[in-house]
Amino acid sequence: MAEVRSDIGPLIDELARQKNLPPSAVADIEATIASSPYLANVMGAAIANGSLKHLGMTDEPHQSGHYDPGTGTVHLNRSNFDPARFDKAEVRQSNLAVVIGHETGHALLAEAGRLERYQLLFDATHAIRDASRDFESADLTAPVQR
Repeated sequence: MAEVRSDIGPLIDELARQKNLPPSAVADIEATIASSPYLANVMGAAIANGSLKHLGMTDEPHQSGHYDPGTGTVHLNRSNFDPARFDKAEVRQSNLAVVIGHETGHALLAEAGRLERYQLLFDATHAIRDASRDFESADLTAPVQR
């Protein structure tokens, strides 16, 4: 078992208890994270800000993974562990570093995205109210381009 940071370990432990994991999933994920201090730091930051809470598996076609902001879960597609596609551990782990890093990036940006959408709604609502009070059309260019 590869050594991973103590803040990331519980996510991997939780994943390991899930049924029907690909045989190499836990070992590959541990080795991937342990071999990349940058990935570990990004994951640690997402855990610390509360946006990364779980790791999970998915069979969703046409994606290597996705982030669910509602549950704080980075889902990895089982195809990332397919020995026919990724015949060597190094190749699987390189792919996993990209996928986990990408999805964790979504986790880190989730709150910023939520706040930005709120600001857009706030600004657009005010522009529409001001325009309707003056019986004019609302110019939403500035809030949308922000």
